Amino acid sequence: LRLVGSEMCIRDSYKAVPVLLVCDDCVFVKILKETTELLGEDCEQEFPYDGAKLHYVLDIDNSDLARQTVITVYNCRKDKPKKSK
Repeated sequence: LRLVGSEMCIRDSYKAVPVLLVCDDCVFVKILKETTELLGEDCEQEFPYDGAKLHYVLDIDNSDLARQTVITVYNCRKDKPKKSK
């Protein structure tokens, strides 16, 4: 894992894949179909910062769930094409 701004990324041999967002001592994860299946629809949701989309708040004290969440987000985002600017 590597800190890139406030995003935690997993770097493979091709690119950095954002998996977590850290703001104000809270860990956020993007709401995706896969994260909803893993965390459940009743998982706490918040806006990490003004103008951001709603994210799940990840309980990092539950290390097994946090590990599964990182793997899940990485696997569904690693093949996503990079947006052109």
